[in-house]
Amino acid sequence: QQTTTEAALRAFFEQCGALTEVDMMLRRTGRFKGSAFITFKEESAVERALKLHGALLGGKCIVVDTGTGRRTQEFDQEEAQEQIPAEGQAG
Repeated sequence: QQTTTEAALRAFFEQCGALTEVDMMLRRTGRFKGSAFITFKEESAVERALKLHGALLGGKCIVVDTGTGRRTQEFDQEEAQEQIPAEGQAG
């Protein structure tokens, strides 16, 4: 059962600033893979989102990174059952 929805991702990351896009990676079955790319309107929102690295979303520990690999810390797979990278780009 899918526990993370686009609405949940939007609500979670909108605390950082305005979003221009949420692109969730889906399996062929339509179920969420656990990865999404979040695009922010302003660069300052990206900086705030990076501070959410390691936070819980839907009971899962998330990984927040830029598309350029800025964040290098990785979680142990037992701690991070579902990793959701967020790509932030000023648009």
